[in-house]
Amino acid sequence: MNKRPLAIAVVAWLFIAIGVLGFVFHLPLHRAFHPDDLWPLVLELILLADGIFLLRRANWARWLFLAWMSFHVALSFYSSLRLVAIHTLFLVLFGWILFRPASTAWFRTRTPPAAV
Repeated sequence: MNKRPLAIAVVAWLFIAIGVLGFVFHLPLHRAFHPDDLWPLVLELILLADGIFLLRRANWARWLFLAWMSFHVALSFYSSLRLVAIHTLFLVLFGWILFRPASTAWFRTRTPPAAV
C-alpha cells in the first residue's frame, strides 16, 4: 500500500497547523520570558513534529500522538470537565483514524511516500 490514506493526511496536516499556530500563540513576544512559558512551546513543537513524521510514515508517531493527547486529557482535569470531554473525544477520534486497519497497513509498509 503506497498511497497515503486521506484521513492520515488530514490528521497530520491538522497537527502541523495546530502545532505552528499554537507555537506562535504561546510564543512570549510582549512579556518577559518565564521558564513556565517553555512547556506550551515544547508541547506545540511535539505536535508539529508528530504531524511531520506521520506524513513520513513513522509508525512511532502514532504512539507519540496517543501519549501527547493522553497528557492533554490528564491536564484537562485541572481545568474543566468540558475540556476533559473535548480532549477525550479528540483522543478517541484521531486514535481510531491512526490505528484503523487501513492506516496500520500503510504504516507497516516500508516504502516511503512519494511526496510530503
